[in-house]
Amino acid sequence: MTLITLSPLKMIASLLCLASLLACSIPPSKTNEPQEVLDVTLEEGKSVTPQTFMLSGMVNLQSDIQTIQPCSSSVQYWLEISSNQWNTLAPLTKRSSLPLYAEVIGYFKAPPKGGFSADFPARFIVTHINQVATENNQACSSLTSPTKAFGSEPFWAIKIQSQQLTYGQPAKKTEVESISTQQIKHHSRAYQSDSFSLTMQREYCSDTMSDAIYGWSSQLTALDTTQSGCGAISNHDTTQVWAGEYQAVTPHGLAITLTLNSDHSATTLYHSEQENSNTEESGVWQQVNSNQIHVLMSRHQRLYMISERIFTRKEQSISAENEKVNGQVYGLGPNGITLFKKK
Repeated sequence: MTLITLSPLKMIASLLCLASLLACSIPPSKTNEPQEVLDVTLEEGKSVTPQTFMLSGMVNLQSDIQTIQPCSSSVQYWLEISSNQWNTLAPLTKRSSLPLYAEVIGYFKAPPKGGFSADFPARFIVTHINQVATENNQACSSLTSPTKAFGSEPFWAIKIQSQQLTYGQPAKKTEVESISTQQIKHHSRAYQSDSFSLTMQREYCSDTMSDAIYGWSSQLTALDTTQSGCGAISNHDTTQVWAGEYQAVTPHGLAITLTLNSDHSATTLYHSEQENSNTEESGVWQQVNSNQIHVLMSRHQRLYMISERIFTRKEQSISAENEKVNGQVYGLGPNGITLFKKK
């Protein structure tokens, strides 16, 4: 364990909060100049703007409750979708009352103090749907899927992986070619190889054969023939590099353990050797940028309380200078707090 300095008053304040919001956006177009990463700070009256990221799991979409349970997790988050998204998914919900497999892009916000969503660790605000399927109950047990596009009449399928384009048709030999050029934007993607040109647009596409909704339409040009279909980007959550356990011990004997789980849930355990007592906070985490995460805690000893911290990465440690508790910002001592990632 590594020692950190906290004043007694700030040590108490640190027990009262820890917070997170974080996420990973769709990669921007490549540019010649590196983009500067600006640090984000907590400010009273202003909310943190996280990056969006991909969350995969089973969703329950009813008129009075919408939730998502990430794959390989027992945690459920409230799912907040727009009326347009609800109308897009309505045909699937009418055909199946069972949970649906979904890949959604978005970010976390704190739960309210009252209402249906108050009982959940956080609300996941859906900015876009990558795919939702009724016949994909085994998808959670599958490995991360690559970017893909496909169509029917005739059936064709393409996947993009490791800078290669793999094209297949029934009863024909699979063709694999290196990608010569690609352009990745927020609302469109384009891939070019020697024989194939694939473009994808961010718009909802219905595949009646698989009873699924996809978040991208696709167009494939090969041998002077153009075919249309649906598509989905890779469901890989690139923010998982933050997941793990971070620890430190204060000079006053207060041991702090912050756990960032792969399902984006987060817990902070404070253990006092002197008093032989434990205090726990729970909530979620998400990425703000490549150097920072936002930890949002919504429960203190299982009681509702919203607290936030922004941690900045420095090699194998993360540091926070202040925290926001119920909207008010407090300092964390002259040196803040530094937690070290457990190997």
